[in-house]
Amino acid sequence: MDRTKCPLLRVPVEIRLNIYDYLIPDHSQFHVHLEQDGATLSKCVNPNPIFTNSSGDHLYTGRERRDRTSHTDHVWARRLRSAWGPHWKCEEQHCEILDLLARTTILHITDLETIHHLDYANISSFQNPLQHIRELSITLRLPLNFFLSLEEPEDGRQELARSTWCKLDKILHQLSELRALRLYLDHDGTDTWTLVNERKTLEPITRLANSKDLVILVTLPKLHPKYEKEDRHFTDSLSGDPFPIRRMQRQQYHGIPNRLDESGQERYKVEEILDFPILTEFLEFFYEYSIERCEAEERKMWARGDDVERTREEFYQAMIEMRNENHAI
Repeated sequence: MDRTKCPLLRVPVEIRLNIYDYLIPDHSQFHVHLEQDGATLSKCVNPNPIFTNSSGDHLYTGRERRDRTSHTDHVWARRLRSAWGPHWKCEEQHCEILDLLARTTILHITDLETIHHLDYANISSFQNPLQHIRELSITLRLPLNFFLSLEEPEDGRQELARSTWCKLDKILHQLSELRALRLYLDHDGTDTWTLVNERKTLEPITRLANSKDLVILVTLPKLHPKYEKEDRHFTDSLSGDPFPIRRMQRQQYHGIPNRLDESGQERYKVEEILDFPILTEFLEFFYEYSIERCEAEERKMWARGDDVERTREEFYQAMIEMRNENHAI
């Protein structure tokens, strides 16, 4: 969500923390436990799970876990086997909530490590809530070297990430109830996205689209007309793509390493680095142009071999002069 569209994110962080503190009841207790090699927090619904009789003696025999609505002992036996001990109610609620979320919400994954753990999560188990995921959104902003290594697998640092990505179709095929997949890809560098071989990168998604009945939407950065190639990229001139691709404009402001401070911590600065298109910010010069038409005209300029960077500088100087004249009036 755009920060400007969420009222909570528009307030200062100190106020947000006070709001969070107000929403969390006093003396709340939480369970922390490992789940897929990661720490997970869940609310404790039974902070004092000790039963007492009329004599004040503690009773903890296991009968308190019996499911009186069932005619079999299956649920009771499962509760008796709980590693959470007397907190079995907390485990049961945690699993029920995960199952509900998997069935009714869009789940977002933003790193390859989580996808890697899905491969070892025994998804086929009936009790695993991941089995019931119906809508999945994967958003990945990865190093440029990762994407380049898919073509030339020489970078050993990318081996685990590359291995996970290349079998993404097999991992997601385990999600038997998956019906919709959204994928957003970009790299975290300042170079143009067009350096990436899109067709090689999306091979796992192509295999998935051909083997599973899924609604797939892929979002990628816009291609630079100067560097795009039909054998490497999903260009507009080709049809019959296995899934729809939506193009976005890359962010133009980046955090660039600048220097080390006194404590040796990396300090960053903000730089503007443009990718295609670079002329849409000057729409005020073209009153009758839409963003789409402005992009189309810029694409033609690149195709003709025009010096588009110089044109942008001329527009920029003209915009400054126009604003100075308006201030002088």
